Amino acid sequence: MPSKMRSAGIFMVLMVVALGFARNAPKQNIAPAKLATSKPLKAGALNGRVFGITNDGDLKPARLALLFLFLQFEAEKKAPEQSPALTYLSNYLREFEAGNHEIESDSTLRSAPPEEYKRLLCKRQLLSAHMALSDTLDFLKQHDQMALMREADADEEGNFQFANVAPGQYEVVALGRAGLNDAYWDDNVTINQDETLTLKLSSPTTACVASE
Repeated sequence: MPSKMRSAGIFMVLMVVALGFARNAPKQNIAPAKLATSKPLKAGALNGRVFGITNDGDLKPARLALLFLFLQFEAEKKAPEQSPALTYLSNYLREFEAGNHEIESDSTLRSAPPEEYKRLLCKRQLLSAHMALSDTLDFLKQHDQMALMREADADEEGNFQFANVAPGQYEVVALGRAGLNDAYWDDNVTINQDETLTLKLSSPTTACVASE
């Protein structure tokens, strides 16, 4: 018998023997592998104080200031294409540029005394923050995203707190009056799980002498 045919015959015999063992072997119940699941992250918290500091170094709390916490992205989750934080910042930039254009294109305002021009420009910039906030809240309501923002009131000393905040990055916005100034504060913060972040909003982005 040629060697190739002999080798093929031996191979077939071995296959038959192996299949026989496989049929007669006791069956084992193998449990399907369990997929590893990550535990949900524990919530964090944000607290702090809103205030201004005068040229003389006096601290003026923003009594009863209104604060907003807009989600930029949540930890361990895919960042949304249009987050509440990005929506607010885009609205603010648009309103800010529009306000500056209005002031600068008005010949009457341009000819006003420097202090008056500065006061009107400041007021328009402060209005930009209010308008951007209103536009952002309208957008979130229309797109069913109000759950991605939080709102809080400061107390008489400007203290505020956001409890049970999902870990992630946020834009903090505050509007209120500190001393004689109507002001607007904003900051970007990262909140970690099971931790409390303390934030001091001490330098207003815009502060104008109150009209009243």
